[in-house]
Amino acid sequence: MTDLKSETAESAYFAEHFDEAADLFYEINDIRRALDCYKKANNWDKIIKLLNLHKKEFSMEERMAFLNKFFPNFL
Repeated sequence: MTDLKSETAESAYFAEHFDEAADLFYEINDIRRALDCYKKANNWDKIIKLLNLHKKEFSMEERMAFLNKFFPNFL
């Protein structure tokens, strides 16, 4: 099932259906890819939600890198 979702997520990504791709990547626990897709979709609410939900899974350096990547104008 994961392979099918992964392929579907990749297809959605290349079709530029970034919100759909992000949701699918999240379902298969590929949080980094989900975050990148939400960024391409300008879905900032989902980015903040995912970063907060999974903050313990990332080191402080990685969290700061995400903030610099997604919100550079605010830092």
